[in-house]
Amino acid sequence: MKRRLLVLPFLIFSLAIASFAAVSFSPSSLSFGSQAVGTTSAARLVTFSNSGRTSQSFGTKTIAGDYAWGGTGTCGQTLAARSSCTMSLVFKPTASGTRTGSLTVGSTVISLTGTGTTSATPVSFSPSSLSFGTQAVGSTSAVKLVTFSNSGSTSQSFGTETIAGDYAWGGTGTCGSTLAANSTCTMSLVFKPTASGTRNGSLAVGSMIVGLTGTGGTTTTPVSISTSSLANGTVSSSYSASLQATGGTSPYKWSIASGSLPAGLTLSSTGTISGSPASSGTSSFSVKVTDSAASPQSATSNLTLTIATAPSSGGSGTLSSAYSSMISDAYTSNSKYTTVRYVSPSGNDSNAGTSSSPWATLAKAASSVSGCTLVIVQPGTYTVSSGRTAKITGSGTSACH
Repeated sequence: MKRRLLVLPFLIFSLAIASFAAVSFSPSSLSFGSQAVGTTSAARLVTFSNSGRTSQSFGTKTIAGDYAWGGTGTCGQTLAARSSCTMSLVFKPTASGTRTGSLTVGSTVISLTGTGTTSATPVSFSPSSLSFGTQAVGSTSAVKLVTFSNSGSTSQSFGTETIAGDYAWGGTGTCGSTLAANSTCTMSLVFKPTASGTRNGSLAVGSMIVGLTGTGGTTTTPVSISTSSLANGTVSSSYSASLQATGGTSPYKWSIASGSLPAGLTLSSTGTISGSPASSGTSSFSVKVTDSAASPQSATSNLTLTIATAPSSGGSGTLSSAYSSMISDAYTSNSKYTTVRYVSPSGNDSNAGTSSSPWATLAKAASSVSGCTLVIVQPGTYTVSSGRTAKITGSGTSACH
């Protein structure tokens, strides 16, 4: 007899426990109060909390009205189980009066409200205008600054910034797109005239206008030093030499760029080397000239200056009246002389050398006469340097001598 086993199947039931979303938010509405039209309020936060055991997706997020994301929230696309996050919003009224809006996150709606006002902005600026003076056409002026100050308790947006005319940003300003509460910043500008004459312009920052003015001048050539050499000097003797420059915008300012002048000499800012050299020798140095343009130009040049040893004092000699008469008689007896000149201890080398206006030195006579000229030396004492000869000769024919 066969036995049969009856196997009874076990029914296994899987019990699924549903987990329902448990996301809450607070507050249910935000009020931003009053805010000047065209400005941005401080950020306000909405907190979302997930008390469930699974993460939750926020779904679509939409902002309506004069409101925008504040940039400081911590929420992403999902919210982890048993955690919280924030969404930040700001109020940016585009018109005055009550401005309502909303934040919709999935099926959740948070109401938003605020009031746009037309009260004066807390931002001020100084100065109200800038004058750049005269600037050569095609060149760029020095930078000038406008300072902006925010006396309010919230940051302020500058809005659109526009420069009109022959002007441009100077590159050294500190302002950004907004100005923090109770702070200041600067905007820098330069003048770049494209033509001569008065050149007006403006800087518009939102509703604030800064007037700009300047004059385009004629194009100038670059400044350069025209002095290429200096006269020698003598120890213990007064020395003076003026440096010369061309181009650029005068007046010029001079200085020593490198090296040094001989001891006892100085260079003035107007370009005069002067003083009394203290020792002999040759000094090499570089001079610098700077013009007075709004954007100064400069140039340098290498020069040398030699100081010679002072000659030792020579002796003196006395010309007798008898010798002077002899010279005068020689002129009287020789009609070949076409010109006569006179030297006298009481004369002056700037005189004409005539009997009534004689020269003072033999050296003056030696360097001034030519042709058939007789020099009559009046009686007196004449001093010459040791080792030097004052030679009086003529360039005429032998019949003149």
